[in-house]
Amino acid sequence: MLKYPPAKMTDFQETLFGIVIEDPYRWLENIEDAGVKDWIAAQNELTDEYISRLPEKEKFKKRLIELLDSDDLKPSIKTAAGKLFYLKKKRGQFQYALYRSNADFTGETAIFDANGAGKLCSIDAFQPSPSGNLVAYLTSYSGSETGAITIYSLADKKTVEEDIKWSRYTQIVWNDDESGFYYSKVTEGGLNEKIYFHVIGVKEDVLVFGHDAPDSAIMNVYSSFDRKFVLIDYMVKWDRNEIFIKRMDGDDKFHKLLTGYEGVSSVRVKGGTAFIETNVGAPNKKIIAASLPDFENGETISLEDGPGVKVIVPEKDVALENFTLTKNYLLLNYTRDVSTRLQVYDAGGAFAYEIPLPDRGTAAVDSPDEEDRVYINFSSFFRPRELFEIDLATKIKKDIFRADVPVDHEKFRLDQVFYASKDGTKVPMYIARSAAGTVITGSAAGRHDAAPAMLTGYGGFNYSMLPGFSPLAVAWIESGGIFALANMRGGAEYGEEWHKAGKREKKQNVFDDFACAAKYLIEKGYTTREKLAAYGRSNGGLLIGAAVVQNPDLFGAAVCGVPLLDMLRFDRFLIGKYWVDEYGDPQKEEDFKFILGYSPYHHVQSRKYPPIYTFAAAFDTRVHPMHALKMTAKLQEAAMDNGNDNPALLRVEMEAGHGMGKPVDMIAESYAELLAFLYRNLAADGRAEKG
Repeated sequence: MLKYPPAKMTDFQETLFGIVIEDPYRWLENIEDAGVKDWIAAQNELTDEYISRLPEKEKFKKRLIELLDSDDLKPSIKTAAGKLFYLKKKRGQFQYALYRSNADFTGETAIFDANGAGKLCSIDAFQPSPSGNLVAYLTSYSGSETGAITIYSLADKKTVEEDIKWSRYTQIVWNDDESGFYYSKVTEGGLNEKIYFHVIGVKEDVLVFGHDAPDSAIMNVYSSFDRKFVLIDYMVKWDRNEIFIKRMDGDDKFHKLLTGYEGVSSVRVKGGTAFIETNVGAPNKKIIAASLPDFENGETISLEDGPGVKVIVPEKDVALENFTLTKNYLLLNYTRDVSTRLQVYDAGGAFAYEIPLPDRGTAAVDSPDEEDRVYINFSSFFRPRELFEIDLATKIKKDIFRADVPVDHEKFRLDQVFYASKDGTKVPMYIARSAAGTVITGSAAGRHDAAPAMLTGYGGFNYSMLPGFSPLAVAWIESGGIFALANMRGGAEYGEEWHKAGKREKKQNVFDDFACAAKYLIEKGYTTREKLAAYGRSNGGLLIGAAVVQNPDLFGAAVCGVPLLDMLRFDRFLIGKYWVDEYGDPQKEEDFKFILGYSPYHHVQSRKYPPIYTFAAAFDTRVHPMHALKMTAKLQEAAMDNGNDNPALLRVEMEAGHGMGKPVDMIAESYAELLAFLYRNLAADGRAEKG
């Protein structure tokens, strides 16, 4: 049995809504405390010692580097004055650099190379000015996701201004004379997002929107198609937003454009028309065209049929993810049975044609200018990024980029099944494996030659888990494993109703969907309980925490990444207040009761749990590492109480955040650790060497 670093247990308890809550490891919430730092260091040392005994780790890392370290071109391409601006990474580099080129990608010039600023520097956003003479770019460090904007002059080839702080993945909207720009920024703690106007050379920004907004509000600023208007998307709650507007050449007063509806709408303005994607009265979304009202005199858009308002693309039986507006067309991105479908419509809503895609997978669309060309970014489980350009008017396709990754997609097999959850709901699941060599018998019970399988999922925040290129899955399958992705309720795979069925008081549906996916894999002979691993991160980490405590005998091992686990206190740390509409508000009695019902930390018992590897990050600005620390302490306590020799390991990355902006070598290292942990603990000869 491993010798775990001692974690003091306190008798701390509090009474919440008449229920006594014990929290013996609350002291681990203070990660700046010297004692907590020492405990983290001891946990990392124990994990290092354990992983060092696994020869599989270096084998996995070598292959992951091959899969991750390639030339890459991100699809967020922007244009100004006939020039292209984009992020690109070359093989051997840790991070992306910002480039400018001609319209055909010739004459490439580097503007800012994040590699020169250290491998923990990430470019999170950028926007050229209308003339293309200036470019503003946002960088952050160590995965913090909250950074500073720099303004660079391409004409003078020098930095004009830097260290414009506290933006988080903001869009940047330049004004016409290029004296400044609109952008969003937060406080140092990551909340209180508001819209500001920054004048070049002036230290103090002007607050233009969000004066009285709650600290949990989320805001985004963007321009209309023709740059005549500036718009703000104001997320009042996670599932309700409002849209505000002003003229680009007007004063800084924003006016209501679309408000008062329970739902989420996305608005694009072209000329005198607003094109609106909305789930109000349409859970799978529809597209409305509305005449732009006299907003300066208090008029707003109505979503009801009437003068100047028309549904041009009605709701369908498949979920609409988003839409792209071009000069003459609308390009709608649908999800049909967890795979992208791209359909082209004219400006009046008449269907034109569907764009064929290479495979079942995920496609994202980017419209760089006011013409009809779009860039389409496509990938699937075993097909790395492909970027191609299409002229929607002529249908002419031009290949722009294809990642040169050493993987042959024909050597893999991808199946989709639909299984019954606990309440009978049919849930889709992708099962990926080798095209040869993985035998499925229909019954794996008692088999010693069954393949080790990894089951993952997310199930939350109206986010679809579509097939995208996964080095993790490729490396796992090549080692003889099976990779399964369950598309559970809580996501957006089947529209807003699918989302609502897995949030708040219905969150248990997600955990039931996951458990039933595991049972399906076992019952159909894909694997055995002893060889089935559960893996998830972030909201998916909550899923794994719940899976382990609710069904400890269903899994042979688990990996729980950057997780939420103490759900009675998630809203008190970092940007947790953003998520109360998804999970419920633990400070309200009605919500507290159903949250307590599934909060993993509060349901760890003195019993045997499967081997579990939990990882977190010291610079995570989304999910506080306290969740992972407290849960690990409880799991290790349970192991020691029961003489359980299944490891409960913790890895805290000291120079990383939630995952965004992580360099190639760090991604490969963390993936290799978790794969080696799972491989050894699901291996045919049993568990890894005991400590």
